[in-house]
Order: sequence, then C-alpha cells, then structure tokens
Amino acid sequence: MSHAHLPAARFSIPSWPAWVQMIVACFAGSLAGGYMAAKVAVSRSDESIRQQMEMRSIDRFVSLGGEVLRDGEQLSPIGMPVLRGLGFYTIKSANDVRQAILFGGMLPGISQLHFAPFGVNRVGAGVTDGDVLRFANRNFKNIEYLDLSNCRIEDASVIQPMVNLKRLRLANNPLTKNGVESLSLLDSVVELWIGWPDRTLSPDSMYRGAELRKTLVQALTEMDKLQKVHLYDDLQLTQSEKNQLGKFEVVKAYMN
Repeated sequence: MSHAHLPAARFSIPSWPAWVQMIVACFAGSLAGGYMAAKVAVSRSDESIRQQMEMRSIDRFVSLGGEVLRDGEQLSPIGMPVLRGLGFYTIKSANDVRQAILFGGMLPGISQLHFAPFGVNRVGAGVTDGDVLRFANRNFKNIEYLDLSNCRIEDASVIQPMVNLKRLRLANNPLTKNGVESLSLLDSVVELWIGWPDRTLSPDSMYRGAELRKTLVQALTEMDKLQKVHLYDDLQLTQSEKNQLGKFEVVKAYMN
C-alpha cells in the first residue's frame, strides 16, 4: 500500500489572519519598548554611580589638602566638572600625597600634576621624592605637564614612564650628577625649566660648579624633542655652552 507524503507545514506571518498578526506585532513592540526602557534605566544608573564615585574621589582628595583644577566651566556627559589638573602643593606629608594620588587617579582627564610646595624657594623643600613619583606614574597615564619645583627628585629617570609629558618644571631638586645626565632619557619633553635658584646654597655647592653645568648642557642637547629651555639665573653659561644650546629657545627664568 502506498502512502501519500504530505508537504511539511510552513509558518509565514503574512499568511496568518490579520488579527493574529496585530497581536504578534503589539507583543514584539512591547518587548522592544521594554528593552529600550531597561537599557536607558541601566545607563542612567551607571552614570549616577560614576558621578557618585567622582564626587567621593574629589571630596577625599580635597580633604587631604589637594586642589582640583577645572577646565573652565565645562561639564562632562555625566554632569561633573571637567578637570585638567591636580594640585598637591599644600599637602605636608609624603604619605598624604600618596593617598591624594590614589583618589586623584580615579578622576578622568587629568593631564597636569602640580607638586611644587607653596611659598618656598629651596632645594628639596617639598615632600615629593622618587618613590612618590613612581606611585604617581602608576596612577596617571596621560600627564602632559608636571611641576616638581623645590621637590626631592634625585634622578630624572623616575620621570621617564610619563611618556606623554611635554612640559616639565624641575628647578631646585637635589639631582645627583647621574640624575642630571638622566635628563637625556626624557624623550617626550618639549619645554623644560631647570636650575638651582636657591639663595641659601653655598658658593662651593655642586650646583654652583662648572662640572655640573657642563653635564647639564650635554644632557639637554641629547633630549630628543626639547625645543625651549628656561634656565634660572643661577646658571651662568660660558659662550661655548651657549653655542651648544644654540638649537633651543633659551629663556632666562626667575623663581618667584
């Protein structure tokens, strides 16, 4: 006995009754609308969380003595002030600076760090040293401007990981001879402030000697991107040294 083969049933929405199609369309629209509403709610919740985290970080940073530097009156997409930099200049201890770095590192868009202590003009007066700066390197990845005037940096190589750094203030730091030589490692720096305008230094200080000045001039000539050098008035260059720096714009600088 032969059996007839029935064609497989095919489901096609256009073949369904109009009232069924309407129900399906309404159901699908409801699902899509619910998905979009849920997506918007999640997005707003995420923005609220980010806003709260930024506010807490700013509050903790300021409570340690730090100052946040705004980029005009701009606001971010989540309604927070757009920040360009952080000031650590009134923080009195290295431990508090580290804590401030930790909270400041949670803030987006930071491109400037100011460690120079207020109201001093003395080698090593600040609390920021190489260890503090290494900690900063791990927390800030896009620093373009760094002020370390009157701090405790002994070797410029600790600055090298800041690969986006363009402008560096390094006056009145206790750089060793090797530390001065390591300026040549700062491949990205375009503009540099350097010198030891500390009036309390004795005339026979290493920083008043011809040997260190010679080392400094040589290191500057080896900095790949350097264009402009601000030399403090304590550095009296010979004509030969001026000639060596002839490719740079050299500006006489004065410490306030």
